[in-house]
Amino acid sequence: MRRNLLKLLALICISVCMMTGASNIGNACADVQGGFSYEHFGALHREGTVEITGYIENDTELIVPEKIDGYTVCGIGFRTFENCKNLKSIALPSTVEFIEVRAFSGCSNLESIKFSSKLERLMSLQQSKEY
Repeated sequence: MRRNLLKLLALICISVCMMTGASNIGNACADVQGGFSYEHFGALHREGTVEITGYIENDTELIVPEKIDGYTVCGIGFRTFENCKNLKSIALPSTVEFIEVRAFSGCSNLESIKFSSKLERLMSLQQSKEY
């Protein structure tokens, strides 16, 4: 009985993670610095790097720093800047290697994104009017 209960609990946890887009449970450590939320994963990314996962300010022009709290910014996560309606331009540092799906979804006033030629993976740069 207890074994079946543990299996059911594990299945529920996996289902919730899949529905919410959560991943890397147990490996991620979320922090906030300068309006950015970020996660560092260790084994999943290079040691000493972070992925930006959110932004809570209302800037119209934004320059993402190369380092946050001493960690090198290597990526922009899923829905990081979603619905930042005031955001008109953003400059990403040369350290950013990937941009995840819907990172800029809902940024209806976004006119320009400056990124480095070192960008290796671009999942999408879509605005809310496309959805």
